[in-house]
Amino acid sequence: MKITTLTLADLRLKVDDHDFFSGSLLPITHQRLLSQINNPRAEHDDVLLLVAHEGERVIAFLGVLPDTYRSGDGQRRFAWISGWWVEPDTAKSGAGAILLMKALALWQGRLAVAGFTESARRVYEGCGRFQPVIENSGLTIDLLLDKDVFCRRFPLLKRLGPLPKLISGAVALLQNLRCAHWRRFGRHGARNQVRITDGIDDSVVSFLEVHGRDEVLWRSAAEIEWMTSMPWVVTQPRFDVGTSSYPFSDSVRSFKAQRLEVRDASDHLCAFFVATLRDGELKLPIAVLADDDVAGMAEIIFDVMIEVGAHRLTTYHPDLVREFNSTRWPVLVKRPAQRLFVFSKKLDDADFSRLTFSDGEGDGGFT
Repeated sequence: MKITTLTLADLRLKVDDHDFFSGSLLPITHQRLLSQINNPRAEHDDVLLLVAHEGERVIAFLGVLPDTYRSGDGQRRFAWISGWWVEPDTAKSGAGAILLMKALALWQGRLAVAGFTESARRVYEGCGRFQPVIENSGLTIDLLLDKDVFCRRFPLLKRLGPLPKLISGAVALLQNLRCAHWRRFGRHGARNQVRITDGIDDSVVSFLEVHGRDEVLWRSAAEIEWMTSMPWVVTQPRFDVGTSSYPFSDSVRSFKAQRLEVRDASDHLCAFFVATLRDGELKLPIAVLADDDVAGMAEIIFDVMIEVGAHRLTTYHPDLVREFNSTRWPVLVKRPAQRLFVFSKKLDDADFSRLTFSDGEGDGGFT
């Protein structure tokens, strides 16, 4: 087994290398590579990708996303594990564990993970290098019935021919009427103005600094620009990868990332959001709210959900979760969501168990 490590500088040389993207298993997609090498918090010699080979065959890989957090008067560097994969038929080779230990060594033990499976959880809890897992509670709201998701969850429905589509259409018609009634008669908040912005001006920078000043994992204007302009999913890959495959979802039917400003009648900024819409699911990787009108901001997000035609919203912002749980708006289903976090023991100068995590931590803002 051979282990290859690729730094930011190494990945820059792979941007136009068709051979690098032609293996049977891709350790990174072209879109993710472009985003990684433009990370404002990454440095030239940071190791961003580790790959295990058996001969010419890729059998495992582990991606790394550099980041910083506030500690005392300064910023401390660490990195998120993002995209850890082992080929199933080589799982007993130990390649995955070797890559994890190698990444911990290269990053001086300063690693964290956001969003992972129960099998990965057992690894992190069992290896002795990480703090206890943090369970971040959120909420998923279904506004419409997605026929494809419904049939995947209940495969026997496919045998019913056009019936699932007819049910979905009937539910959509009913929900559209309910939402139209709510938008006309049910809204109670002030009529704030929502703007989609191309850039981040000084007023937004000041707002983020004031209302995000206590956040350990704080996002600057440059990072928000990077996150929204260089997502990791695409609707059309740049290269024809033929029979090559990437084991994580990277191609979607539709994806859009936008920055939203909410301003009151006096043009004062009330909230700033980064919103992503992926195949009809709305998420809020960044949500920075003024302290005085959380209910009004939740109402605006629900209105945006209707406006863009989203069938689902998932959020982990505690204030928004509380507001959405307390409303009687025309939703179809509300159900709890959960995202897991774990931080290495070397990251012991911040109490991450007490933090409020944004939905975009780790790679959450890019997918």
